[in-house]
Amino acid sequence: MKYLVKKNGGITTPQGFKAGVAQTEVKYRGRYDLALVVSECPAVGAGVFTTNKFPAAPVQVSRQHLAQSEKMRGFVVNSGCANACTGKEGLAAAYKMAEFAGEVTGYQAEEFFVASTGVIGNFLPLDKVKQGIKEAGHNLSPQTGTLAAQAIMTTDTVPKEVALEVEIEGKQVVIGAMAKGSGMIHPNMATMLGFITKAFCRHSFVIATSVVIKPSIVAILG
Repeated sequence: MKYLVKKNGGITTPQGFKAGVAQTEVKYRGRYDLALVVSECPAVGAGVFTTNKFPAAPVQVSRQHLAQSEKMRGFVVNSGCANACTGKEGLAAAYKMAEFAGEVTGYQAEEFFVASTGVIGNFLPLDKVKQGIKEAGHNLSPQTGTLAAQAIMTTDTVPKEVALEVEIEGKQVVIGAMAKGSGMIHPNMATMLGFITKAFCRHSFVIATSVVIKPSIVAILG
């Protein structure tokens, strides 16, 4: 399959996707550590999740939302705190992240994937996270994709993002992606996070799949 790498491309390169970022200072000062990515129209969602028998709270919430929602609108990710091994309190916090994302965008909480990465065993400071999601939601822009890739970094030395233009069934499709993880893809994706957006480039906000033409968001959560 032939493809073209889009210069300076990333998660918001496909038309109809915007990102917002914030500095919540959950762990570090002076760096972006929260990203919110939103599709401007209903998107087809898909997910690939860790096979760990003790998945973190965000993984549990994202699985549930994907199972119960006919469409997805985006995802919210924080770094610095993994919200893993945090029991009922952590699960409630993950649901709250989706709720905050829904409130600031005007969509349903169930239309958002949730992801967290960072220190295991710590509880999310929800007051900081809520303010960060609110801030990110108010500065959504197609130009913020690279900052979103930076915001999800932990031990990564560089942000990981890419965008491609490919032909699928005779139609030009733009695919954007970002990921985090430094040697974290094994075993079974370990603590890797990856996100993919797609758009059918001749019409804003839609993408081509093998069956239908719709927006698409894919979450890969370790």
